[in-house]
Amino acid sequence: MKYLKRLLGILIAITSVSVLMTGCEKQTNSSVTEEKGITSQALESTENSTDSGTVAGELSEYSDYFSNFDLQSDYNNVTADIKLNGDDVQISGSGAEFSDKIISITTGGTFVFSGVLDDGQIFVNAEENVQLVFNGVNITNLSSAPVYVENAKNVAVTLVDNTENVLSDTENYVFSDTDANEPDAALFSKDDLSINGNGSLTVNANYNEGIATKNDLRISGGKIAVNSKGDSVKGKDSVVVQNADITINSEADGIKTTNTEETDKGFVVFESGNFDITAQNDAVQSENFLNVNGGTFNIMTGEGAAAAQTDMESAGFGGRDRMDRDFIMQENQADDEITESQKGLKSNTVINVNGGAISADCSDDAVHAAVDIQINGGELSLSSGDDGIHCDNNIKIANGNIRVLNSYEGIEGIVIDVDGGYLDIVSSDDCFNSSDGTGGSMDPMAVSENCVLNINDGYVYVNSGGDALDSNGILNINGGLVLVDGPENDGNSALDSGSEINVNGGTLIAAGSSGMLELPNETSGQNVIVAAFENEVSGSTPVYLTDENGDVLFSYIPSKKYSAVIISSPEITTGSEYSVYCGGTVTKAGDSINYWKEYSEESSCSGGELIGNVTVSSTVTTVGNISSGMMGGGKMGGFGGQMPPDGEMGDGFGGQMPPDGEMGDGFGGQMPPDGVMDDGFGTFF
Repeated sequence: MKYLKRLLGILIAITSVSVLMTGCEKQTNSSVTEEKGITSQALESTENSTDSGTVAGELSEYSDYFSNFDLQSDYNNVTADIKLNGDDVQISGSGAEFSDKIISITTGGTFVFSGVLDDGQIFVNAEENVQLVFNGVNITNLSSAPVYVENAKNVAVTLVDNTENVLSDTENYVFSDTDANEPDAALFSKDDLSINGNGSLTVNANYNEGIATKNDLRISGGKIAVNSKGDSVKGKDSVVVQNADITINSEADGIKTTNTEETDKGFVVFESGNFDITAQNDAVQSENFLNVNGGTFNIMTGEGAAAAQTDMESAGFGGRDRMDRDFIMQENQADDEITESQKGLKSNTVINVNGGAISADCSDDAVHAAVDIQINGGELSLSSGDDGIHCDNNIKIANGNIRVLNSYEGIEGIVIDVDGGYLDIVSSDDCFNSSDGTGGSMDPMAVSENCVLNINDGYVYVNSGGDALDSNGILNINGGLVLVDGPENDGNSALDSGSEINVNGGTLIAAGSSGMLELPNETSGQNVIVAAFENEVSGSTPVYLTDENGDVLFSYIPSKKYSAVIISSPEITTGSEYSVYCGGTVTKAGDSINYWKEYSEESSCSGGELIGNVTVSSTVTTVGNISSGMMGGGKMGGFGGQMPPDGEMGDGFGGQMPPDGEMGDGFGGQMPPDGVMDDGFGTFF
C-alpha cells in the first residue's frame, strides 16, 4: 500500500491543515472448463541460449549446452580399471597410479572405479578429456576432497546404471599451505565438469561444498543426493541440468553460480529433471540469467514461509512496503550482523520461466530477480514469508498457472504486465504492488511515474489483506477476468493507485472495504458501476448484476466481508438500466466455460436485497450507500459525481473536521503520548 496511507495519521497529528484524500469483449480463454488441472504449454525462452563457446568440445545435436562428451555414458574403451579395497587399490591398465592414499590420473581416457576406499582421493591432472566411471564406489577422505580435479580439458563422471556411489569428506580439511583453500568440496574441479548416467551418487560434504567446479557444470542424468555444510551444487561459470533427479539438503545455498565478471557466464538453466531442494539460504542462486524450461521443483528455504511471516508480524511489518521492512530489519540487527538471503529462485539479472512445475515454501521471496522476470508457461505454487514473485524492474506474465498460496506481497515490480495465464494470489498485504521503492520516501504525496500495473488478459484472482491491486503510479485493466477479494479493513482498498486507475476492457469485480475506496477514472474506456452498502456484508454473500429485463449478467461470491463492489464489463452500456443485488441464492451453471472461482456468467440467482437501480449515463456510476470522503478517479471527493459543498471538506473518513485548534490522530482517537508517534493504524514507534 502507498506511504500516503501509512503516514496519514502522522500528518494529521503534526499539521493543522485538512487532509485531502485522493482519493470485454471477453478475452478469457474458452478452452478451460474448471480451475483444477489447468496446465500451461511452455513457450520458447525469451533469453537466447548462450554461445557454444561456453561448452568445450563438440556440441550435441540435442542440446545447446551439452557436448557429446558431456552426454557420453558408455565406456567401451577403458584406459584403466581401478578396484578399491579399503586402503588398497589395484589398477589394471595405464594412465593411473596409486601412492600415499591418492589415485593420480595423469592422462586422458576412461577410468572405471569400483569398491570402497576408506581414506583416499581421486586426483586428476591431465591435459585431455577424462571420464571417471563410478561402478559402485564408496570413497571417503578424512582430510580433503574424495575427488579433486586439478587440471583437465573436461571431466565427466559417469554413474553406471543400477549402482550406488558415495563420496564423503569430514569437517577437518588439511591444505598444502596456509594460504590454500582448495579443494573445498567433496567433488571439486578447477575445469569443466559433467555428470551423466543412470546410477546414483550421494555426496556427504561435512566441510563445505558438495559438488563444485570453477568452470561449467553440466548434469545430464543420474540420481544425485547432496548433503552439505556449504553450497551443495556450484558451477562458477554455469550450471545446466537435464534428465536428472537431484535432492539437496544444504546449510547454505542449494544450486548456484558465482561468475560476476563475464557477461556470458554465471547462468543457470534447467531443461528437465526432478529437484528437491532444502536450503538454509537460497535454493537456486544465479549471478546471470536463470531459465526454467522444464522440470519438477520442490523447494524449501530457511524455516519456510509460515515462520518468516510470524517473525514479520511480531516485528510490526503490517502495511509496510519493502523499503520500510528492509529499514526496520536493518535497524533491529546488530551492526555487524548480515541478513541471509533465503529465496527460492534467485537471479541477479533475469529469470525466464518457460515450463515445469515449481512448488516453493520460502522464508524470503519465492521468485526473485534483480532486473526482469518473464513467465511464459509452467505451473508455480508459491508460499513466501515476503514476496511470492519480486523483481527490481519489470515482470511480464504471458502464460502459466501461478498460485501464490500465502505471502506478504504477492507480485511486486516496477512495471507489471499480465498478458495471460491463470493467477491466484493470496497476500497479507498487497497482492500486486507496482513499486519502485520510493514509497518509503518522506513525501507521502509523491507519485512514482515509472510504476505501471497492466492487466491485459488472463484469469486473475486476488485475495489481499492490504491493497489488492496497487500501483504507485498507474493501474490499467485492459482485458481478462479480474476478481478481487480485497481488504476488510478501511485502511486499504481493492484498487489503489498513485495517480490514476483506468478500466478499458475485460471483466472486473472488486469487492472490499469502503473506507479508502478509490474508483476508476471517468476517462476510462469502459463503463463502471460502483455499489456501496450501508453495513458490512459477510463473506460468502453473493452479489449479482441484472439488466433491465431482469436477466443475470454475472454473479460473484466474495470469500470475506465487504462493504463496496466495483463492477466493470463490456456488457455495461451507456443508457441502459441495471440492478445490483446482494445476498440470495446462486445456482451455478455446472461445467460452464464461463465459471471460474466464484464468478459465473450463466448462473441463476434468486432472492437477495436490491441495492439499487441505475441508468448508466457516465463512465463511473454509483449506487447504494454513497458517502463523501471516498476517493474516485481524478481524486473525487465523493460518490455520485458530487463534490462536498464549497468550502466544506470532511476528514477523509466520512466524518467532520474537529473544532478549530483540536486535532486528533486522524482516526477519531487521541493524540499519542508526547514524543510517541502513531503510524495512523494503531502502531506506535
